[in-house]
Amino acid sequence: MIEFKAECGHTVRVKDEDSGKVVRCSYCGRETQAPEKGAGTSDLEYLFSEVEKTGAYDTPSDQKRLKRMRGKSKGAPLPKSDGGLDPFSVVLKICYLCAVVVVLIWVGKTVYRQVTTPETVPGRRGVAGKQPGGSSSGTPASAGKVGLLQPRLSPGGSGIYVNSVPGGAEVFVTVKGAVRKSESVLRCRADQLACTLRSGEIADRLSPGNEYDIYVALRINDPNLMKLPGYAERRRAHEVSGNDNLFEDYFLPDGAVGVMTDTLPNAPMKIVRKYECRVFERTWSPVIALFLPDLPLADLLRYLPVQKTFGFNEDEVGAELEFHGIGSTDRKYMIDILRRIGIAPYRDEDTGLYRIFAISLTDGSIYCRPGRFRHQTDGAPGLNVPLASSPRAAKADPNAGADAAPSSSESMRWKQR
Repeated sequence: MIEFKAECGHTVRVKDEDSGKVVRCSYCGRETQAPEKGAGTSDLEYLFSEVEKTGAYDTPSDQKRLKRMRGKSKGAPLPKSDGGLDPFSVVLKICYLCAVVVVLIWVGKTVYRQVTTPETVPGRRGVAGKQPGGSSSGTPASAGKVGLLQPRLSPGGSGIYVNSVPGGAEVFVTVKGAVRKSESVLRCRADQLACTLRSGEIADRLSPGNEYDIYVALRINDPNLMKLPGYAERRRAHEVSGNDNLFEDYFLPDGAVGVMTDTLPNAPMKIVRKYECRVFERTWSPVIALFLPDLPLADLLRYLPVQKTFGFNEDEVGAELEFHGIGSTDRKYMIDILRRIGIAPYRDEDTGLYRIFAISLTDGSIYCRPGRFRHQTDGAPGLNVPLASSPRAAKADPNAGADAAPSSSESMRWKQR
């Protein structure tokens, strides 16, 4: 005789031959599963205790135990317990892992082919900086990009690249002489303008062979200007006197033919530096306006942008600076300045004259602009007047050709009436 607690809560007794069969409760008539003969009583004892404690027999845990008991009676495999291993889940994860590995291998091979194929790498010259034909290039392949880094200029293009230090200046480009000395640059008519730019941009639709006036205008209260040593005092003095020469005397020589101030209604006054530039066929002409004071090279670096905007072969540039008689300490500072802004005026301590060194926009080579320049505070008749403008100076610097000597009108100050 087998005695067990049925699902209805009543105690049911069945014969041994009915073990494992579905029987009816003699009290309520509900069907229930009789346990196997000799089966452990742990599940039954659990059910009894749960019913005694809660008075219920259909809790989730009870149902699981009843299903397990039914499975034992029918010989079915036990369902997995909580936290058990699911074979299907394991197989699925393995499939996912294999798919990820295949994708990674394919991507790796594609990237490797692109990196190791010379035709797919822009600017690659072959091994050890040599041209494909075997001739040696001027710059080793490890030197990276050369010339102006951004924006990239095509070697066969032509136009003007204009930038300012500090940045953020407005640029007005006119045909030479379109704006008279007595006129306001900021208020010039549209038919007088060839184009307008922002500092750091290029004008590539100008006509080669023509000469242009480039006006670079920066706010008189620009925060970067206000940080410069001695600038605030110059500005206060200018507010009292209105003398533009105060700014003309203050800024470094950079090739500008004059400095003025100009303004628009309901807007801050602007300092305007004027440059004269010719556009050549298949050549980019640089105009880099330096709103910077005359400071020692080490101190000047503090007021320059940190990022490098020009690339070049440091050994070649250093050798050229050494050729021009610049000492090792100053050469280090000059190279840093050229990397940041592409132009570096250098003052000779003996003569007080400036030579302006610059980096080519397209190939990263260094060159020294023709002539030498005087700062206005040195008693010269005007700002940035080449040394070759006087017969005595021409003898002192025989390398300054006729192209470096400005006309008498170019030597005069340019400023607003």
